[in-house]
Order: sequence, then C-alpha cells, then structure tokens
Amino acid sequence: MKRVLFVFFNMHSPISYGLGVGYLSAVLKRDGFIVEVLHLNENFIGGNPVQVVLDKIGVFRPDVLCCSAISCQQSVLVPVLKAVKEAFGDKLLVVVGGLLATFDPDSVFNLCHFVIRGEAESILPALLKSSSTSRPWASEIHSGPLVITAQGYTDLSCLPAL
Repeated sequence: MKRVLFVFFNMHSPISYGLGVGYLSAVLKRDGFIVEVLHLNENFIGGNPVQVVLDKIGVFRPDVLCCSAISCQQSVLVPVLKAVKEAFGDKLLVVVGGLLATFDPDSVFNLCHFVIRGEAESILPALLKSSSTSRPWASEIHSGPLVITAQGYTDLSCLPAL
C-alpha cells in the first residue's frame, strides 16, 4: 500500500492541531495506507522547515506528500514545495489542500500534482487508489496540476473517530 506523509504547516503560530489532517490521516489509515504526520511548528522541529521536510521524506520514503496550510503559512509552504519539486520532481506525488489551496489554488498551482479544494475525506483515498496516480506521473499529467473540488459530507458519522 502507498506510504503517505502529511505535513501540517503551523509555523509562527500558536500550536494547534490540524483537524483536517487528522481526519484525512484516519481515513487513509482505515483504507490501508501507511501514514505519518509531520507537524511543522518551530516548537517541535528545531530547524529549517525545508530541511526538516526533506529529511523526513528521506527517512519515511513516502509515495505521496500531502500538505495542508492556511494563507499565513504560504511563506513556509512555497519554499518547501519548491525544494521538494527540485529534489524529487515527479518521483514523489505532491497533493496540496487546506484553506490556502481552497481559496487561492493559484498560489500553489505550479508546485504540486494535485490541488484539492474543499473537504477531501472522500476524494483523497479515491485519488490515491486510482491508476492516474501510478508511476510515472509525468507522462500522465500533461498540462500541469489538476484542481479537484471536493464535495462536503452530509453525514459526519461516516468519518472515523480521531
């Protein structure tokens, strides 16, 4: 099964829990994915966020990198995405979501393979299971990233407990 690394961007902000990342992680684990979450906050990481993410990728060796950020985290997210793109190119599938991607997808559009706008609990597992995410992604993604607008849940009881 695919290995998925979530990065929750929480730099220069009060320490908080990424509820969306938590739900997505639980959904993917329920569906058999191997998942780890990297919480980027200066109180936890003790170093350059770009290097911390690259080091974590080197240790965990994910097939997919999922990033979630809000607008005030863009100054940290963009350098991380640029470094990941430079280091791994299309060898590592990069998916970006969260409020920044939902309301300003153009800010990350050229730095990832997929942008998910809205609630991703149903679309992300389907996307990661689909043949369109199998290697080599470069030959299957011709005109840049795909922006996916996910639908919200009407029955929250179908989400796994955190």
